[in-house]
Amino acid sequence: MNVRQQAAPQAEEKQQKESRLSRFYAWAKPYSGRIIWILAGIITAVLFLTIGFWRTILIVILALIGYAIGVYKDNPMRFMRWLNILKRFS
Repeated sequence: MNVRQQAAPQAEEKQQKESRLSRFYAWAKPYSGRIIWILAGIITAVLFLTIGFWRTILIVILALIGYAIGVYKDNPMRFMRWLNILKRFS
């Protein structure tokens, strides 16, 4: 068996994997919010059961602070709009 004969099945297998992955992404895209929040809920539940309530709350607060910093770095105007919305509730 030469190199070309070995490369052909590998290339075909790689193409099939990419095809399956692209079909999964196409299926999951309309449900991305649900999938993300389900995963977040599962992770929070596991943390709650393993490390306790207050440590889980601390991790959630730190994650939200990290998210806010990321939003500010990506788009400061969006962050300011977000803060203005939060100010309306206080």
